[in-house]
Amino acid sequence: MTAENRADDTSEYWRDPTDDLPLIDHPDHLATTWQAFLTDRAVIGPELVVLVIDPAGQVELCTIIEGVPDEPDPGDAEVLVGRLHEIAPDCSLAFLRVREPVAGDDPETAADRGWARAFGVAAQASGARVWPLHRWTGDRVRLVLPVDRGVA
Repeated sequence: MTAENRADDTSEYWRDPTDDLPLIDHPDHLATTWQAFLTDRAVIGPELVVLVIDPAGQVELCTIIEGVPDEPDPGDAEVLVGRLHEIAPDCSLAFLRVREPVAGDDPETAADRGWARAFGVAAQASGARVWPLHRWTGDRVRLVLPVDRGVA
């Protein structure tokens, strides 16, 4: 495709994927949104998916951070949450941890809980509203545990 006709292209390639995501105004809606967003997507391995959600529940931004460590660095979580809160102070933040499944029924791991704690502490430090952390291991979305602050 040439640069001249990109602006006229209405193909899926140029469509904003957040346009099809439902409004998020309840924790169940967040899990449904994660599931819809990740349907037919292979686990590429360790990633963090970030949603910035406006007060009406519309997803304003979705970004994927690749190559995240298994164990969180609380300082990095604090910087990420703090920066997003500075940029969009009226919005809430949602995070999804994407990782390879572990043996068995893919139990929640200490690292999953560490990420939830890191985002909870970061929310408290910045005043940001952060939804409970979810995780994705290739088949379904699971709640990790609520962050220390209430649901956004």
